[in-house]
Amino acid sequence: MKPLLLAVMLFAPATAWTQAPALDGTWTGTWRTGTGQSGSLVFRLTQAGETVRGTYDADGGPAGALRGVWVHGTLKGEHLELTTRDARRAFEGRLHGDTISGTYWGTRSVKSFYATKTKAR
Repeated sequence: MKPLLLAVMLFAPATAWTQAPALDGTWTGTWRTGTGQSGSLVFRLTQAGETVRGTYDADGGPAGALRGVWVHGTLKGEHLELTTRDARRAFEGRLHGDTISGTYWGTRSVKSFYATKTKAR
């Protein structure tokens, strides 16, 4: 019986043991300023190697509601960096399992953010 198990393990498709990239999916959370303003935040991200792409929505800030803002960047280890196409907004944070936290630099303010994975792709 052991040789059969070994044969199955050796010839089983590699995809059976691979996991989706850490950031693939929907992340829901909040942002907050140092003065206590806050709002909601949703990321929809995909990851290929260290490359990250996706969009985000944000509510409640000085810029009003933002929908489908395109972002791209990198995840190196736990360190995440995202920026918008026009480089007017950026996120820098850390991935800790199913949470991301860090700092957001916008056109009018600096905010902290926190998001948890709510849906895998």
